[in-house]
Amino acid sequence: TNVNLLDENGNLQNMLYMGVADGVGSWREYGVDPREFSHKLLADCEEILRDAQSLSGHAIPTDELLAQSYERTKNSNTIGSSTACVALFDSIHHQLHFSNIGDSGIIVLRHLDSE
Repeated sequence: TNVNLLDENGNLQNMLYMGVADGVGSWREYGVDPREFSHKLLADCEEILRDAQSLSGHAIPTDELLAQSYERTKNSNTIGSSTACVALFDSIHHQLHFSNIGDSGIIVLRHLDSE
């Protein structure tokens, strides 16, 4: 999700947030579609970011974004659980910030020129 939010200096910046979530498959045994929780979790992340953009808000740290999204998902009475990873690419400082829930993770691979 691309959003325009304020950076730490108060400047409006285009920020790229990315997320991946995977519902826990064993919920099928209880008649629950495991995709529902993971889809709701990421939809809530996007809604939180869109709300922040409409309020000319500041960038939201990835751990805070996941925490807020989890609370919204839980409060919606969506049944299930999920692993999740949410990342923010800072194009100004060339940094990748991320947070994850469960046994998900991230790896950064870079091509290094040998010249």
